[in-house]
Amino acid sequence: MADKSRILKWMLFAFTVVFWTIGGLMMGVGFYSVTQKNEYTEFTSTSTDPGALIVAVGFIIFFVSFAGTIGALRENTTLLRVYEVFIFIVVILQFIGGILGFAFWPEVRESLDTQVKKMITKYPYDVDLKNAIDLVQERLECCGSSNYHDWNLNRYYRCYVNDPKPIQHCSVPFSCCHIKEKQRINYQCGYQMRSPGRHRLDANNYIYTRGCLDVLENYFKDNLVLVGAVAIAFLLPEVLGIVLTHMFINDIKDRIEKMYEVDGFENRAPRPAGPSQATGYL
Repeated sequence: MADKSRILKWMLFAFTVVFWTIGGLMMGVGFYSVTQKNEYTEFTSTSTDPGALIVAVGFIIFFVSFAGTIGALRENTTLLRVYEVFIFIVVILQFIGGILGFAFWPEVRESLDTQVKKMITKYPYDVDLKNAIDLVQERLECCGSSNYHDWNLNRYYRCYVNDPKPIQHCSVPFSCCHIKEKQRINYQCGYQMRSPGRHRLDANNYIYTRGCLDVLENYFKDNLVLVGAVAIAFLLPEVLGIVLTHMFINDIKDRIEKMYEVDGFENRAPRPAGPSQATGYL
């Protein structure tokens, strides 16, 4: 029994320490990201700032995992119960979110489209947001949210009628361009790709014209098994944490009950409170 208790304790402790460390690293990276771009503060928004989102998620993971770590180390059932309930709630919310996401995909897509377009308007003010958008467009081979004309929402890439016009007028970022392997990047490759006289088929020879949401939607439809496997892979550690925590809580309770049975506390008649019981050993 003692060996089982020790195994459960240190398995749970190691499990919570891993997530505690991950939360701490996320907070550190997020704080560093936010503090290194003070000159962009007036343009950024917490809801679209990757650094701020990383800090928020890292904060939650860090302090919840800290409760689990201390609870496992000190065998505190209250902290362990808090940790277990929180993970259980997260799993339920993820499960419900997945179901609602499939059931109400048109509404979810519209909401995502709105958020992505907000991000486009902030490009390139926020360096982290700019890098995130460029990475997504390069990897997914897409441009904009619904299509490449979404970049008309950005003040630098908008098609202007009157002078003066910015140099990126009627263009798209370089991350929308077709870039072959080992080819040197031409940062002006998206120049004038959205001009009124240029047809989409012609622009498609130089840039990606599909929206990133369309690419993601098609990918999910074509790879439902893979998407499901990834979702299960994310849920497994959380379910493992719930199982380990629940087993360890029950183990602690069993040991307490056996301790009372051995000491005879259950059958011992209560003694009247004396000076030693009220004020300690005097």
